[in-house]
Amino acid sequence: MPATLGTVIKEVRTMLDEKTPRFWDNDDLATWINEGARDIARRTETLEALIQFEAIYTQPTYPLPMDTLRVHRVEFQNVVQNAMPITYPLEMRSINEMDQIWGSMQYQQRAYPTFVTFFGAPPNIVMRLFPVPSQAGWLNVYYYQLPAPAYVLTDIIRVPEGWYDLLARYCEFQAMRKDRDQRWQEAKQLYEEGALQLIDMSRRHHDQMSQFVYSARPGGAFPYGWGDW
Repeated sequence: MPATLGTVIKEVRTMLDEKTPRFWDNDDLATWINEGARDIARRTETLEALIQFEAIYTQPTYPLPMDTLRVHRVEFQNVVQNAMPITYPLEMRSINEMDQIWGSMQYQQRAYPTFVTFFGAPPNIVMRLFPVPSQAGWLNVYYYQLPAPAYVLTDIIRVPEGWYDLLARYCEFQAMRKDRDQRWQEAKQLYEEGALQLIDMSRRHHDQMSQFVYSARPGGAFPYGWGDW
């Protein structure tokens, strides 16, 4: 069950053995809780999101959502009248690697997109497609996002289900550190151990063995390197 800002504050106060505000007021705790939610999202990349928007004919560049941390997958979905659309996963490359692919034709060559590259930094990441879309379609972008801040006690805190205690640990060590309580180092160690455990457990949402996966598009991995297995 999702936890609210008020629920996490209550749990933090239990850890600090301060049921009513005395040394730490709710505003301070709320600030650290929001900081902790952002830190967990950045380090563990567990807040996954999918956004779909229109691919416009002859338009190669598209801004990504402002809460984008990093992109996991991009798909191009064509639009065919009276037929089921076909989804094409795009090959992701750095902009320097793209020089070997698009040459001098980065804006001139038109077809279904095969590659995608990114430039900029949050909150201003721009995505560029190659070839330039030769027809309208849809882009499905799977990405890791930052949580929206919680302002009131009833706001939901965006942390993976079952890991709200990790968020409380972050707030606990920040409160102790501000109070110059040397136990903050122990509390921080507990937070770090929990963060590493979350990273380890969240890389895959199953416990089966992995397999080699080759490029889904013809001429994908082999001509341009095997580093994307």
